[in-house]
Amino acid sequence: MTIRTTLAALFAAALAITGCGSSTSSSGNTADTGPTTDTVSDTGVASDTATGTDAATTDTATKDTVKADIGTPAPTWGSCAITDQACIQGCVQGSCADSGQACASNTECAAYQTCQQNCNATPIVLPTQATPVAALPGEDTPTYCFRVCGLQATGPALALDQAYVTCIIGDCIDCSTSASQGITKAQCQSACGEEFYCTDAFTACLTDTDCLAAFGCLMKCSDTDTTCQNACITNAKNNGPTLFKTFNDCANTNATKCIAP
Repeated sequence: MTIRTTLAALFAAALAITGCGSSTSSSGNTADTGPTTDTVSDTGVASDTATGTDAATTDTATKDTVKADIGTPAPTWGSCAITDQACIQGCVQGSCADSGQACASNTECAAYQTCQQNCNATPIVLPTQATPVAALPGEDTPTYCFRVCGLQATGPALALDQAYVTCIIGDCIDCSTSASQGITKAQCQSACGEEFYCTDAFTACLTDTDCLAAFGCLMKCSDTDTTCQNACITNAKNNGPTLFKTFNDCANTNATKCIAP
């Protein structure tokens, strides 16, 4: 199984538009059956031979307008350039409020986000470390800072934050611009697919303690460390592995379905 650890989560729906309507057709003018002969005796006037005159009837029914079923179009990624903060903020407020609030209301996730914000500060504020983590060869200070934040974060914090980040990338970002900020077009496209198709599966995982633990464990593994990844799945309890597999399979299946707007 290909495990997706860098991106996760969805939503936006494109539905087939099918117009339908009905109307009752009118038959138009009513035919005149011809002269009516008055058979009642009239002592003053002989028989009435006048012919009745039928008024024309105009059909006022509205003509049906039925749109052809165009099917479900492919989902499109966002329209905000990754450097356009105003556009992104507006999109986030509309599309990602729920996942943002879920992280903000979780103490550990909120602390993790604060740690990341400190890594973006000028000057950078490194997280306090009881046991200092050694920098990797050639690792710059911002990258080191973010890595330490991740190592200190709990699994649930990482998973909730990832759901928020994936919503931002998948719903808001123009994937043709994402590479300038270190997010490949493929990763951006994958996030869009997850947002569109896999929201229910990811929510089911995040709301299950065992699946959340497995997901958080996987977030601490590198993309190439299959030993770490397999251990997270093997050690997951109860329904955790099944729920994670459902989400993971959905993410893999829909990784390339989003297209440019």
